[in-house]
Amino acid sequence: MTPWWASERDFYGLNLSNDTWFSIDPLPADKERQYSSGFASSSNGFVFGGIGATGYLNDLWMYDPIIGTWIEKSPLPSIGRSGAACFVLNDTAYIVGGRSSSSIAMNEVWAYSIINDNWIQKTNFPFGNIWRASATQVNNIGYLIFGRDEANIFLNQLYQYDPSTEAWSQISSFPSNGRAYASLNSVANNLYLNFGIDSAGNSFNDLWSYNTVTDSWNTLPGLPGLG
Repeated sequence: MTPWWASERDFYGLNLSNDTWFSIDPLPADKERQYSSGFASSSNGFVFGGIGATGYLNDLWMYDPIIGTWIEKSPLPSIGRSGAACFVLNDTAYIVGGRSSSSIAMNEVWAYSIINDNWIQKTNFPFGNIWRASATQVNNIGYLIFGRDEANIFLNQLYQYDPSTEAWSQISSFPSNGRAYASLNSVANNLYLNFGIDSAGNSFNDLWSYNTVTDSWNTLPGLPGLG
């Protein structure tokens, strides 16, 4: 997205060995969007939903970097949505919450089989409607934090999802105010949480870690730039 809310379809890659950016094939024409969700499996990247020229989207696109082509996959068999959180467990991507044309926040959970290219609706997220949350995975367990609910309250609870029992549980809370638009990643047993915006409109440049084994939060050196 560029200034004045103009949706874009261009994509870029970062070469980690020499720290240089390069252009990759854009999404097909007329598929521009903003507030979409992204996930990866094996060597392929996926873009789901968002808001485009026709409104809220339910389509799914896969990028194959070997042949440099975007391939349209099976769309979500439900209404379009933006700002959904997603994580990948084994060969299944989980899409949680989001915002639609009729709801400011949703509690639906959908599972997408990357191998079979099909969707299955799971039990709804039991802790209320949520959009613009952040999610990742560790040791075949999904984790979700932050986001905004239907009352536009910024949340700070940390949840985990066990696919073997399809059960959600709250395991901790972020030791500060809730946020949205944050980034959540994982390395080994640790979650790494950074950036985001709070209910007062403050943008953050900090970095936090959460150890999933010891249930402990730690602050780390933040981004040496603007929030």
